[in-house]
Order: sequence, then C-alpha cells, then structure tokens
Amino acid sequence: MSIPVMIIFLAAVGAVVMFVIVTCNRLVSLTQRAQSSHGEIEESIRSGRRYFNAVVRDLNTAIQEFPSNLVAGFFQFRPRSYFELDRSEDRQVPTVSFGA
Repeated sequence: MSIPVMIIFLAAVGAVVMFVIVTCNRLVSLTQRAQSSHGEIEESIRSGRRYFNAVVRDLNTAIQEFPSNLVAGFFQFRPRSYFELDRSEDRQVPTVSFGA
C-alpha cells in the first residue's frame, strides 16, 4: 500500500470516527437536556413544556435522520414522548384583562 493511499485511508477512517463521536455527543446532550428540562416543567409548566417538547422534537429528529440514525441505533438512543397535560383545565389559555 503506497503512502498517499494510506493517508487517504486513514483520513477517511478518522472522518468516520469523528462523525460517530460528534453525533453520539449531540445525542447525549439532547438526552440530557430533555431529562433536565423535565424537572423544570414542575416549576414553570407552560414555558417548561415548550422547552421540553422542543428538545424532545430535536432529539427524536436526530435519532431518525440519516446518518445519525446509524449512531443512535448503535448506542441505543430511543425516541422520547412529548410532555402532555393530563387535566383539561391545565390546557386552557388563561384570561388576561388589562383593565376596562
């Protein structure tokens, strides 16, 4: 194997390894953000829910997109479910009055 071919081969392997590392770190980061934001929902239900669902959407998208789905499958990342309110009263938009 000649030196230029070996350099190209090593560069390709290095690129694949870097892709796997970056993708895995991104998925771990999104998973951690989803877990930590779930606790914030207890404090601030509306804005916390929006943040949590945005993070879950990003995580689920990354898990399903090619080629990050290959890394996600290998490291067993699974889609998470969105935060939903159980009581219909919690889903109501609050009435706001600015004086009349």
